[in-house]
Amino acid sequence: MNNEITSNIIYIDEASIAWKELKDRFSQCDFVRISQLHVELYSLKQFDLFVINYFTQLRILWDELCIFRPMEHTLSY
Repeated sequence: MNNEITSNIIYIDEASIAWKELKDRFSQCDFVRISQLHVELYSLKQFDLFVINYFTQLRILWDELCIFRPMEHTLSY
């Protein structure tokens, strides 16, 4: 972690609280961008693109959209 992030959580006693703080800080949704991505996905057409180029453009949009999905909570003991 960089020093700026570390300085904000260094005095938190419990790891779970530190992780929650980091999650809350860095998982903010950008609803405008999500809407833009949906529009781009639904309006993307292959036209004269090769299949690989079309799929690559789709994949780029899908990957960016996945960034905005909420983090899943998994516990391992």
